[in-house]
Amino acid sequence: MPRLNVEKSMALHKEALKVLPAGVSSNARLWRRVCPIYTPCSLFVEKAVGSHIWDVDGNEYVDYRLGYGPVILGHSYPQVHDAVHSVDERGLVYAFSHELEIKVAKQIISLVPSVQMVRFANSGTEATMHAIRVARAYTGKEKIVKFEGHYHGAHDYLLFSTEPEFTDVQGDVPARASPASLGIPTAIRELVIVQRWNDFPGLEETLRKHGDEIAAIITEPVMGNSSAIMPEKGYLEFLRKVCDEYNIVLIFDEVKTGFRLARGGGSGSLWGQG
Repeated sequence: MPRLNVEKSMALHKEALKVLPAGVSSNARLWRRVCPIYTPCSLFVEKAVGSHIWDVDGNEYVDYRLGYGPVILGHSYPQVHDAVHSVDERGLVYAFSHELEIKVAKQIISLVPSVQMVRFANSGTEATMHAIRVARAYTGKEKIVKFEGHYHGAHDYLLFSTEPEFTDVQGDVPARASPASLGIPTAIRELVIVQRWNDFPGLEETLRKHGDEIAAIITEPVMGNSSAIMPEKGYLEFLRKVCDEYNIVLIFDEVKTGFRLARGGGSGSLWGQG
């Protein structure tokens, strides 16, 4: 396969390195196999329409990433495009309330059986951070259970064991809270209990030992950082059951699965609507 001509992207990335760490605003945008001179680098986009995307060198790609999920209707989908621009003509940032907040909240509540009220956030990172805070306030407990390989945003409270080393997940090696970045205070690790996804007995044992300390279990309904690893049959129902038993808040992080996995999201499966 001939190497792509990415001369303009490389020139832009070289310029970006002067003002952006690693030349990007997110490490997920770094590519490691297209750079003719150095690695890693980033491609720069010229435009995107439908399922295709073009870089500044004129290369055309089928866009399977789709903005990591949100572009599920394709780029510049006419109805979405028209709806957004009909609003932005009247301004975008008000620091006041807007009727659309109510309409969207009601729509979400009608679609997701577990949702009774809605609080909007600017990012998944903020949403999970606030959910953790609410769980701690509600239960009066502080520890959080998360699962190995699950990603719940870039804040310190949950940025553990998102990409564990292969040697950490072999055989009988117990799961451990391994920080995914430098700069996370050591004290926060004491508040995070990492478990193996789909491990019924392992989680039961942890809850028997620490259930009175755990405020929340947070999970993706489908593990999304490793392609897609489905929950074992009955696993989500099992999580709901043990959380009720130990007065633990069950948090479903549906940044990736919400309205994509099913109409009611992954949580809808608990009410027979997933």
